[in-house]
Amino acid sequence: MALIRPEGGIQPGIKWWRFTMRIPGIHVDISWPDVIQGGLLSLATTGAATPLLMRAFGLTFELAFALAAITIFWVHAGS
Repeated sequence: MALIRPEGGIQPGIKWWRFTMRIPGIHVDISWPDVIQGGLLSLATTGAATPLLMRAFGLTFELAFALAAITIFWVHAGS
């Protein structure tokens, strides 16, 4: 369950210089529609990057898809 802030208070999170990091499930409720939408968007981006990797580097479909999936996971996990 996410932490609840008092009315008009500062949003909960881990303060880091001028930024505040909010962890899903702890500081923010997990929204399943957002999880599904993010997964589909990641799949579409991976599918679009696969032919580019195949053409540019001469990779097989399986290897290009795996590399694109790993890259997209790193991008989305870091945000």
